[in-house]
Amino acid sequence: MDDIPHPFYVHLNFAITSIRNIHWFAPVVVVLIESIYVFYIAPSNGVTETPFGVFLVSFGVTLTLLFLVVYLLIMTRKPHHHEPHATEEEKKEAYDVAIEAEANNWNCYDVDKRVRYCAVCKHYMTRRTYHCKECGVCTEFKDHHCDYFGFCIGKHNLALFYAFFLTLTALCIYGFVCFGHLLSRFEYTGFSPLFALKILGLIYILSALGMGIFLSYYFMKKAFTILAKGCTQFEYMLEGRVSVKLVKLFSFHHLTWWEIINIFFFEFTDLDEQANG
Repeated sequence: MDDIPHPFYVHLNFAITSIRNIHWFAPVVVVLIESIYVFYIAPSNGVTETPFGVFLVSFGVTLTLLFLVVYLLIMTRKPHHHEPHATEEEKKEAYDVAIEAEANNWNCYDVDKRVRYCAVCKHYMTRRTYHCKECGVCTEFKDHHCDYFGFCIGKHNLALFYAFFLTLTALCIYGFVCFGHLLSRFEYTGFSPLFALKILGLIYILSALGMGIFLSYYFMKKAFTILAKGCTQFEYMLEGRVSVKLVKLFSFHHLTWWEIINIFFFEFTDLDEQANG
């Protein structure tokens, strides 16, 4: 009766449960980088001397504040559910089915009833409410358990969760624009060890921003593709037990380069056929 694995963790064959207590890492890094840019890089390179430079600084501060607001809001919206209106007959049937499932070690998610009973939390819930062994609570329209934040993403905070990633992606793109603007104002005065160090630092930062955009694209593309089908990621994994087919297939030492590219950019049609074969 274990939870169905998160689709993206299954694909990459790793778990990140150890980072759940450092969810503050992203906002701290964002504030630190933006502060360095606004209070040191921009003034020392004359960025604010042009209208576009002033716009960049103002837009960056606004985007950072928006990111922090979304972060604080999502941290206050913890998992919850509401008990459905049900007759005594429906409650009795739901209770009997749940007890039978627990006794026979069936997966409780297979119970497709309007009213279901959670044998762990000891309460009734709607059909699209699911219990999470990590949170220890039931979440309505559960999308997945987020190891980064340490709680489930569902009906109560799904929009905020995607807003968090969208603003984070926007900040990465903003970083590219800022560095492009700095390069347009850069004047080459000759090679020096300090110049080489700046170039290496620039390459490192741009690589990190590029990786952030790349991973955000991968995550958001798959997430919105599933949502467009009218189901959550958790329900998608339940349907046909996709995770069972992919767990053995998606292990890095078994993947070809084409399969890795297919994971990030295309659908899983071909790989599902391999798993079924």
